[in-house]
Amino acid sequence: MAERTPRPWGFWTRAKLDVLRDYLAAFLTASSGKAPYAVYLDAFAGEGSGIDRLTSEEFDGSPRIAAGAVANGDSGYRFSHLRLFELSPTRAAGIQAHLREHFPGRDIDVIPGDCNTTMPATLKSMAEAVRRSPTFAFLDPFGTELRWPTIEAIADHKRGLKYKVEMWMLFSAAGLMRIAGNSPDKAAIGAEDRLTDLFGDTGWEPIVHARRAGTISGMDAREAFVNLMRWQLEQTLGYRATHALELKNARGTSIYHMIFATDHAAGDKIISSLYAKAAEALPEMADEARQRGTGAARLFATPGANRPQPYKHEDPVEPAVFLENRAIARSP
Repeated sequence: MAERTPRPWGFWTRAKLDVLRDYLAAFLTASSGKAPYAVYLDAFAGEGSGIDRLTSEEFDGSPRIAAGAVANGDSGYRFSHLRLFELSPTRAAGIQAHLREHFPGRDIDVIPGDCNTTMPATLKSMAEAVRRSPTFAFLDPFGTELRWPTIEAIADHKRGLKYKVEMWMLFSAAGLMRIAGNSPDKAAIGAEDRLTDLFGDTGWEPIVHARRAGTISGMDAREAFVNLMRWQLEQTLGYRATHALELKNARGTSIYHMIFATDHAAGDKIISSLYAKAAEALPEMADEARQRGTGAARLFATPGANRPQPYKHEDPVEPAVFLENRAIARSP
């Protein structure tokens, strides 16, 4: 994007964007011939490109990936309407100018300001024919900026139609426990409001209380937060299926989860395949990052350290039952 230097990102960002690229192509392929329009929403558009922290290679961010996405085959079916949201007015203007220069004639609009405020109004402004079209929403906040009313507005956008907006969100489960703290005095300022803003209610409280009491581990708490969000997407917002993929850094520390929600059997099948592919590739990417980071190849691998963990979809469970099961498993 113009004169701004892209930020450096870890390999897990590249892995996330690879999944996005593959899914958007599959989404458009599945939608081709079924509707004249296709809509892409990007709630946290960012800078439009990034720099690989290890290789210094520049790569496309989600705005360029979405604008360049096309259905497989010869149909040329693309997203007809792209609505991107960026907090900084200056950066939003830069993204808009860049995309219109490189993708002329496309209906691309970058809306400045807090997407939690501007998203509902933007959705309401869409013409009926556009509202009825296949729609994909990418929700990729830097931290916990996303709020439940925004998630709810996206899920409700196609009320009364056969399929909801497909939704893929970055979910920082690890960050949530840091916000909550292992004791009240270690909680971040405004922790209760921030957690309630994300989940829409106080359903997060039993997770925090259990972690502070030591009845569940930190890993259990992270998984409980993921389970709670997936449970609400399905049970409160009515999505047919949700999937979660955890991304870790080279040291094996959890960075965030990517939670996918769909109303369509095709979306369920496609994301299962792409998550399986990513789960297979991530350990090798992490190993390469470790080698580059130390400047030396590992002559002797730690047994099982880099063994891929197959992706296996499991339905979310009622949050109280989830906590009870984890507490029982942890008890002596």
